[in-house]
Amino acid sequence: VRIDDYTASVAALDFTPEVDGPLEPPHILFGPASRWAYPVLITSSDPANGNTAMKGMPYDARVYTYDDLFPPA
Repeated sequence: VRIDDYTASVAALDFTPEVDGPLEPPHILFGPASRWAYPVLITSSDPANGNTAMKGMPYDARVYTYDDLFPPA
């Protein structure tokens, strides 16, 4: 149930989410269950202070369509 722009209530949970700890709070994701994640190519990673910042770009198989073919004559 939508409460406001940043708050929702889920009545059917069989547990109590932990939201006051040192870890990131739970997220609610909206959209089709078949597309919960998208492939990505990692373009860089920057480890620092025990964390890693990563950057990426969407993976598109069409980029590699002609990789295994010979060049035109």
